[in-house]
Amino acid sequence: MTRHSTGRGRNLPSALLFGTLLFGIGATATTPLRAADRDSWGQIFTGTVRMTIPDSANASRWTLRDIDGKVVANGSTRSVQVRPGPGYFELQAGSWKAALAVVRKPAAHERNDVLGVMTHFAQGWSTDLLPALTLAGINRVRDEQYWSHVERTRGVMRFPDGLAGYMQGLDRFGIDPLLVLSFENALYDGGQTPYSDDGLNGFAAYARSVVRAYRRQVRAVEVWNEYNGTWCKGPCTADRPAHYARLLERTHGAVKAEAPDITVVGGAAVLAPLPWFEGLFEHGALDHMDVLAIHPYRTWPEGVERDVRALQDAMRRHRTSAIPIWATEFGRMMSEADRRQGAAYLVRMTALMRSAGVERMYWYLLRDYDKFKGMGLLRDPDDALGRYAPTPAYVAASVAGRTLSGLSFVERAPTDPRTYLLRFAGAGRTVHLLWAPDEPAALSLTAGKAGLTAVDLYGRPAGRAAAGRTLSLRAGPEPVYLLGSVSHVREDREDEVLSSLSDAFSDRQGGGGWRYEAVTAPPDAGCARDAGTVEQPVWTHDAWSYQWTVPAVRSAALKLGAAHPGVRGNRQVCMVARWNAAAAGPIRVTVTASRGSLRGDGTRILVRIAGREAASMLLTDRSQTTIEGVGSVAAGADVEVAVSPGPGLDANNDAISLAARITGPRKR
Repeated sequence: MTRHSTGRGRNLPSALLFGTLLFGIGATATTPLRAADRDSWGQIFTGTVRMTIPDSANASRWTLRDIDGKVVANGSTRSVQVRPGPGYFELQAGSWKAALAVVRKPAAHERNDVLGVMTHFAQGWSTDLLPALTLAGINRVRDEQYWSHVERTRGVMRFPDGLAGYMQGLDRFGIDPLLVLSFENALYDGGQTPYSDDGLNGFAAYARSVVRAYRRQVRAVEVWNEYNGTWCKGPCTADRPAHYARLLERTHGAVKAEAPDITVVGGAAVLAPLPWFEGLFEHGALDHMDVLAIHPYRTWPEGVERDVRALQDAMRRHRTSAIPIWATEFGRMMSEADRRQGAAYLVRMTALMRSAGVERMYWYLLRDYDKFKGMGLLRDPDDALGRYAPTPAYVAASVAGRTLSGLSFVERAPTDPRTYLLRFAGAGRTVHLLWAPDEPAALSLTAGKAGLTAVDLYGRPAGRAAAGRTLSLRAGPEPVYLLGSVSHVREDREDEVLSSLSDAFSDRQGGGGWRYEAVTAPPDAGCARDAGTVEQPVWTHDAWSYQWTVPAVRSAALKLGAAHPGVRGNRQVCMVARWNAAAAGPIRVTVTASRGSLRGDGTRILVRIAGREAASMLLTDRSQTTIEGVGSVAAGADVEVAVSPGPGLDANNDAISLAARITGPRKR
């Protein structure tokens, strides 16, 4: 997801970006500035909100609302001074609005070992953003030291003001940098991704110079960024795993020769593609990295834990034990209206990756930037809600990092599969995270000996129960923290899950009760098996995933959590997952999907129950969509979830994220 320009001479004015005008940073940094030294920054506060309504508002009466739209304070003077408690707020006077965050003031000794953030200071961001990090309790960033900026004359390594200056800023604020070593350099291999001995040696020398220059400050470096994606060009694209393994080996040796204790992070993958990593492992890459990096971008968080565990299993197949995994980028682009969903997404992803053993995570991005508007913990500097105004995700990140730091995952408590109750413990503390992403549920939780306190993802109180007493909560897509022990859980649902396509997805036909087919039929046939030709797809893989495919039909595939239909002549090729009912009775089929593109004529999802169409929808935008089909089945009847092209038989851009669940009445 990195935005990068390799243009030569891209040396931005150091006084504007990094110099003493901002922080009084000299040539060397001494005592770090602690978050405890500040009470506020911009529109972020640790207690009392103090703001002045601008004259441009043409109104003096103001209203402060929380994220639920509830009025928490108001006044009739231009001076605002109020203590609303923790959370995300919007302040309004007339047509003027500002977004505010109130977070807990971090202690001087506090360290967040869970959540960092991606920044682009190397691309010219101003380090005046750093106080926003420390107030959130975030003390780790991932950023770059571009090869093309460091070595502009062959064999001469010089660190321009922009690169050296932002590192001084991080040092001054006690922030730990993970430096990405990237990308190509026009002085080597014609500006292509380095592939010759000369290019590899040049890159290794650059890596060694970075470590030498920042030895006192840097504890970890990452070798390249998303080599399996867009950040690889030239001859290396012919066999990316082999070429990256060579680059990693050469760089690892150079870094360790300079500083044996530096952590070398390898993998360089966007997403968490198992075939890519297996290719690296076959080339011996595990011997040349201390940590494996993933960028697990995905439509919804649930399922990321399966991807991580599959990767750990693959590592164990190539060596006796798995090395640590860091998610050096993860995030989700959201519209302004969906910012709240982004906050919940951040917390759920953090908790699930932590439950699978991911040691570190870096949210992408600290602030909205360029085409990545909607991904930031902060808005951009020109946002209507304020310069670098906080988002709901900023508050959620602050609470998540502080609450989960120092804790280890213990278990996922037994609940309905649609409900998540994860227990973490350590240092005398126990914390549960509770949510239900798709179908809310009422739960009654009995508090253990220490009692139980519920806190929402913004740090606001959400309930309390003394030891032995019951706390009633409604679990929904926004996680709730439960501080203390839980001795008993009761969940009230009228139905139960009979099968989930995501949980049962298999490389074996019939595995988990599901079979996979391709149905070639006329566009108006609704993917009916008796209206066309049915064939068995082939289990195979590309560089990104293992999947069921139709070799003769481009892109037609069914994979874990995703699908893509195809076209054969003037007929549609539907990719179908078919479940066979073990018992008679009423059922409900819930399909959740999200299309990845706005182009083309759309992608259709269909539900067929016992041969009849029960639900259908054409997806044309990127919003998440859920359809439901209901009916009754006899034992042995089929339930089909199908994906087909749009009405114009244009299968380009038809990839969708896909989840399906079959439920029936709960057995009492």
